[in-house]
Amino acid sequence: MKVKTCEAPGCRLLFVPAHPRRRWCDPATCGNRVRVARYYQRHKD
Repeated sequence: MKVKTCEAPGCRLLFVPAHPRRRWCDPATCGNRVRVARYYQRHKD
């Protein structure tokens, strides 16, 4: 069992990933914030 740290900025939670490629503690909150920030940076003028 491998414990990982959430990769979202500002999140300090630890979690046990259900899938080895999982990067966030909760894809619905932390993952969404990261994806929205990435989208904003790509489409920013």
